[in-house]
Amino acid sequence: MRLFIAVDLPPLTVPASSPRAPERHLTLRFLGETPPERIVPLRGAILRAAAGVVEFPMAIGGGGAFPEGTRPRVVWAGVTEGRDRLLELEHRLAEELAAAGSPEERPFVPHVTILRVRGAVGSGVARRVLDELQDRELGRTVVREIVLYESRLGPEGAEHRPLARAPLRARGPDAASAPSQ
Repeated sequence: MRLFIAVDLPPLTVPASSPRAPERHLTLRFLGETPPERIVPLRGAILRAAAGVVEFPMAIGGGGAFPEGTRPRVVWAGVTEGRDRLLELEHRLAEELAAAGSPEERPFVPHVTILRVRGAVGSGVARRVLDELQDRELGRTVVREIVLYESRLGPEGAEHRPLARAPLRARGPDAASAPSQ
């Protein structure tokens, strides 16, 4: 099973020059091919990680590319609000996954993939989309849970099926006036 852990997103408003809709999630951790018997320990890890973080608002906007430079392969939007809280959530998740036997060596770069570039024609489109992303908000949400997904690759692209959901701690009724933790 090909697995990843993510935060779901609402529909994002993308630049008109973007040839496709962006992903509807922000990946916290890509686990790759994972045996089915690992689901139970992974579910426990995401439940423990999520329980340690209070739900928070998040905004998606701006943009960048991987790799940086003149020939981007991926155009992405970043997290413009809620970044520190998202990093805290990912850090807790990384600790719990490592304890459950799924460590990660790559650093976490919070982003939403807007466009994957293929060929020379895609490079020009990527630069236009990247220019249009600058200083632009694409959407907002409140992060209330993280989701363990199975990703099945097909001829029309990937299909994502949720396997487990882990709620973050809810804010209390007086939380609007209290500072976030």
